[in-house]
Amino acid sequence: MFVDDNMIVDIEMNAKLEMELIGCLVDENYRILFSVDNASGFDELCEIFPSFESKKDDFLRNFEKGRAWLDFTKERIVESTYDNFLELPFFEEGKTDWFAPKNDEELIRVIEHEGMGYSCFIVHQDKSIKDYLLEIWVYEHLEYKGRECRCMMILPQKSKYVIDNKVTKMKEIIDLYKKV
Repeated sequence: MFVDDNMIVDIEMNAKLEMELIGCLVDENYRILFSVDNASGFDELCEIFPSFESKKDDFLRNFEKGRAWLDFTKERIVESTYDNFLELPFFEEGKTDWFAPKNDEELIRVIEHEGMGYSCFIVHQDKSIKDYLLEIWVYEHLEYKGRECRCMMILPQKSKYVIDNKVTKMKEIIDLYKKV
């Protein structure tokens, strides 16, 4: 695991490590925003896919976990957008809710839920998601210099936010995790 330009290469799947690295980029003046996963109800899914009815018990167990996650995120929504301002092909037009974890433990929970890959945005407390300063993307199968690896990409938006002074702290955290 090492830092190269705006990437942490070969990052382990370790939610606490990822929380600490993201934590280097924020202080009390900033918040970390994630988009809410919008889930459909069971009845709607059964209408679309009748085969779900036969697997109702298994599905309902998973659905309840999903419902608990959705409740967690909805309680933390800080804003909604109605357009694809990021201009990403997998963001659909329409309403997108954005939520912010309240503390380190909640950030770890979000990272664990998102799993191998996710994105989040660093935004000043008084600004909208559309005025984000950094976008962070964690990819599981990114090709980097001819090999596949897991990377955390840290992309400043419009040069509003300088991460150079944060890199030293990130390297210190990475070195601590290498020793463990």
